[in-house]
Amino acid sequence: MNIAKNKILSRSMMAILFLASIMASSLTWAPYGYDPAAHQNDAPGNVYFGSAKNTDGDFVPGATIVLDTKKVEFVTVSDPTGRFRLELPVDMLPADVTPRCSRKDYKLGEITKRLPPAGAPTPVEVNCVLSK
Repeated sequence: MNIAKNKILSRSMMAILFLASIMASSLTWAPYGYDPAAHQNDAPGNVYFGSAKNTDGDFVPGATIVLDTKKVEFVTVSDPTGRFRLELPVDMLPADVTPRCSRKDYKLGEITKRLPPAGAPTPVEVNCVLSK
Protein backbone atom coordinates (compact mmCIF):
# COMPACT_ATOMS: atom_id res chain seq x y z
CA MET A 1 0.00 0.00 0.00
CA ASN A 2 2.88 2.40 0.73
CA ILE A 3 4.26 1.78 -2.75
CA ALA A 4 0.94 2.74 -4.35
CA LYS A 5 0.77 5.94 -2.27
CA ASN A 6 4.35 6.82 -3.22
CA LYS A 7 3.58 6.35 -6.94
CA ILE A 8 0.51 8.59 -6.70
CA LEU A 9 2.46 11.17 -4.71
CA SER A 10 5.33 10.99 -7.19
CA ARG A 11 2.97 11.50 -10.17
CA SER A 12 1.25 14.39 -8.42
CA MET A 13 4.60 16.08 -7.76
CA MET A 14 5.62 15.59 -11.39
CA ALA A 15 2.34 17.13 -12.58
CA ILE A 16 2.80 20.11 -10.26
CA LEU A 17 6.37 20.64 -11.42
CA PHE A 18 5.30 20.35 -15.04
CA LEU A 19 2.54 22.95 -14.61
CA ALA A 20 4.90 25.24 -12.70
CA SER A 21 7.46 25.07 -15.50
CA ILE A 22 4.80 25.91 -18.10
CA MET A 23 3.62 28.88 -16.07
CA ALA A 24 7.17 30.14 -15.60
CA SER A 25 7.97 29.84 -19.30
CA SER A 26 4.79 31.68 -20.30
CA LEU A 27 5.76 34.54 -17.99
CA THR A 28 9.15 34.65 -19.69
CA TRP A 29 7.58 34.84 -23.17
CA ALA A 30 4.97 37.45 -22.30
CA PRO A 31 7.12 40.58 -22.85
CA TYR A 32 8.03 39.39 -26.35
CA GLY A 33 4.49 38.91 -27.69
CA TYR A 34 3.10 40.99 -30.55
CA ASP A 35 0.50 43.55 -29.60
CA PRO A 36 -0.78 45.53 -32.62
CA ALA A 37 -2.27 48.20 -30.35
CA ALA A 38 1.11 48.88 -28.75
CA HIS A 39 2.38 50.91 -31.72
CA GLN A 40 -0.69 53.03 -32.40
CA ASN A 41 0.71 56.11 -30.71
CA ASP A 42 4.46 55.65 -31.28
CA ALA A 43 4.75 58.30 -33.97
CA PRO A 44 2.32 61.17 -34.37
CA GLY A 45 0.61 61.49 -37.71
CA ASN A 46 -2.02 63.49 -39.53
CA VAL A 47 -5.34 61.69 -39.50
CA TYR A 48 -7.62 61.86 -42.54
CA PHE A 49 -11.11 60.44 -42.27
CA GLY A 50 -14.38 60.65 -44.09
CA SER A 51 -16.82 58.86 -46.30
CA ALA A 52 -17.91 58.14 -49.83
CA LYS A 53 -21.61 58.59 -50.61
CA ASN A 54 -23.76 58.52 -53.71
CA THR A 55 -26.00 61.39 -54.81
CA ASP A 56 -28.88 59.91 -52.76
CA GLY A 57 -26.77 60.17 -49.60
CA ASP A 58 -26.19 56.41 -49.28
CA PHE A 59 -22.71 55.28 -48.30
CA VAL A 60 -20.61 53.71 -51.05
CA PRO A 61 -18.36 50.86 -49.89
CA GLY A 62 -15.26 50.00 -51.90
CA ALA A 63 -14.52 53.52 -53.11
CA THR A 64 -10.84 54.31 -53.65
CA ILE A 65 -9.58 57.36 -51.81
CA VAL A 66 -6.22 58.80 -52.88
CA LEU A 67 -4.40 61.47 -50.88
CA ASP A 68 -1.83 62.99 -53.24
CA THR A 69 1.10 64.93 -51.76
CA LYS A 70 3.00 65.45 -55.08
CA LYS A 71 5.76 63.31 -53.56
CA VAL A 72 3.75 60.19 -52.83
CA GLU A 73 0.15 59.01 -53.03
CA PHE A 74 -1.53 57.42 -50.02
CA VAL A 75 -4.34 55.08 -51.05
CA THR A 76 -7.14 53.47 -49.06
CA VAL A 77 -10.55 51.96 -49.75
CA SER A 78 -13.80 52.81 -47.99
CA ASP A 79 -14.98 50.04 -45.68
CA PRO A 80 -18.34 48.20 -45.95
CA THR A 81 -20.04 51.20 -44.30
CA GLY A 82 -18.54 53.64 -46.87
CA ARG A 83 -16.13 55.23 -44.40
CA PHE A 84 -12.35 55.43 -44.29
CA ARG A 85 -9.52 56.50 -42.01
CA LEU A 86 -5.90 56.99 -43.00
CA GLU A 87 -2.90 58.33 -41.11
CA LEU A 88 -0.24 60.26 -43.00
CA PRO A 89 3.23 61.16 -41.71
CA VAL A 90 3.34 64.26 -39.53
CA ASP A 91 5.34 66.23 -42.12
CA MET A 92 2.51 65.94 -44.69
CA LEU A 93 0.67 69.21 -44.12
CA PRO A 94 -3.03 69.38 -45.04
CA ALA A 95 -2.40 72.29 -47.44
CA ASP A 96 -0.09 70.02 -49.46
CA VAL A 97 -2.56 67.11 -49.73
CA THR A 98 -5.02 66.82 -52.61
CA PRO A 99 -7.75 64.19 -52.19
CA ARG A 100 -9.30 62.15 -55.03
CA CYS A 101 -12.12 59.60 -54.93
CA SER A 102 -13.27 57.03 -57.45
CA ARG A 103 -15.15 53.78 -57.85
CA LYS A 104 -15.91 51.61 -60.84
CA ASP A 105 -19.17 52.62 -62.54
CA TYR A 106 -19.28 55.95 -60.67
CA LYS A 107 -18.21 59.47 -61.54
CA LEU A 108 -16.93 62.01 -59.06
CA GLY A 109 -19.65 64.51 -58.27
CA GLU A 110 -18.07 66.49 -55.47
CA ILE A 111 -15.22 66.23 -53.01
CA THR A 112 -14.81 68.33 -49.88
CA LYS A 113 -11.81 68.68 -47.60
CA ARG A 114 -12.53 70.22 -44.22
CA LEU A 115 -9.47 71.35 -42.29
CA PRO A 116 -9.31 71.24 -38.50
CA PRO A 117 -9.94 74.46 -36.57
CA ALA A 118 -7.25 77.03 -35.75
CA GLY A 119 -4.69 75.73 -38.25
CA ALA A 120 -4.13 72.40 -36.49
CA PRO A 121 -2.73 69.75 -38.84
CA THR A 122 -5.13 66.99 -37.83
CA PRO A 123 -7.77 65.59 -38.18
CA VAL A 124 -8.81 66.41 -41.74
CA GLU A 125 -12.24 65.34 -43.00
CA VAL A 126 -12.60 64.31 -46.64
CA ASN A 127 -16.04 63.49 -48.08
CA CYS A 128 -16.78 62.31 -51.59
CA VAL A 129 -20.05 62.30 -53.51
CA LEU A 130 -20.09 59.84 -56.38
CA SER A 131 -22.76 59.64 -59.07
CA LYS A 132 -23.74 56.82 -61.41
